[in-house]
Amino acid sequence: LKTAKEVIDPEHKPTEKHAQTLIDALENSPISYAVIGGIASGYYGEPYPTRDLDLAISIKPETAAELLEILNRLGFDHNCRTLTDVLQTPCIYAIDQKNAVRVDLWTKPKGLILDKESLERRRRIKPEGWPEMWLVSAEDLSIMKLAAHRPRDIEQIQTILIRRRKEIDWKYLEKRAEQHNVQPELTEIQAKLKLTK
Repeated sequence: LKTAKEVIDPEHKPTEKHAQTLIDALENSPISYAVIGGIASGYYGEPYPTRDLDLAISIKPETAAELLEILNRLGFDHNCRTLTDVLQTPCIYAIDQKNAVRVDLWTKPKGLILDKESLERRRRIKPEGWPEMWLVSAEDLSIMKLAAHRPRDIEQIQTILIRRRKEIDWKYLEKRAEQHNVQPELTEIQAKLKLTK
């Protein structure tokens, strides 16, 4: 497993310190989340510096107002002004100009559904300088990267599947791949890397 220093960019202390307030606020609210993006990719695969915090969040009509209240209370500038914006915007870009913090909150992340099963499969981690946080599972992260289908994502999923092959739940991975219509792409990668269940 990676050390915290291998996952998080140690040169960007403001993000580490001040993003904690947002994580803490979400932890004390009914809003479910999972860390995705560079932190998750670095943890499961090849580490690389990241300056942003990417979160997949589960927003419902009854929690939209609470999310707006959290962002406003913590001083984040963001691209949502109404509850309708929160519910319809695929990604909420939240920026704390004072502390140089950027957080992307993905309400409709491609390739990921924050349902009961994916939430139960999250991993609890504590990178250095950050609070404990819920990390998306390796399987769900892999499906997200297959759905994005960018060259760098394909490279990253290959690294993840090779490094984590012994802990991957292949049945769950294939179920999610079929659900998100990326089963052929997954099968191709499995054959290329000679990955067996």
